[in-house]
Amino acid sequence: MAPEYKFPVAVEEAVFAAEWVYANCAALGFDPARLIAAGDSAGGNLAAVVAQSARQSGRLNIAAQLLICPLTDWNGDYESRRQFASGYFLDAEIMDYFARHYLRGDADRLNPLASPALGDVTGLPPALIITAECDLLRDEGEAYGHRLVQAGVRTTIKRYPGMIHGFYAMTDLFTDAHGVYEEIRRELESLVCVDKS
Repeated sequence: MAPEYKFPVAVEEAVFAAEWVYANCAALGFDPARLIAAGDSAGGNLAAVVAQSARQSGRLNIAAQLLICPLTDWNGDYESRRQFASGYFLDAEIMDYFARHYLRGDADRLNPLASPALGDVTGLPPALIITAECDLLRDEGEAYGHRLVQAGVRTTIKRYPGMIHGFYAMTDLFTDAHGVYEEIRRELESLVCVDKS
């Protein structure tokens, strides 16, 4: 974890872990045709990068991407970053803190391994992208989804009105938080033909 281990260590470890799981699917009892790169927030960033890296290397097959309120662009200028810069749980000050501790400098902001929105999205697996209306990461998550659509990737973008970053983990506060998991279940069944029994 940062700051002891800065970018790109987290990316390298995420890719290594995904490749290890893929190589050991039989022993783990997993179907290698149904592996999903999934994560929320910074984890959504890593999941998007893992999907891109898998496509580029050809060393593993990712069946789908599940990106929940993902950070996709460290360098982008988005309206939601300004509109929800303070007072909405995740704020601009915290994002600056994260950037100082994770990235080695401004050049890393433009590296597709840190900002998957700047990477090649052609040929990526289908994606479900969930965003929250009152999240400063909303616009970059949705913009990434639109890039996937433009590249011919089957993509569902679902925005939850009135919600903040991390709302899906606050099931005791937000009724909509429960709906996220049903949305994920339905979409993943569709994307990877999960056995419903």
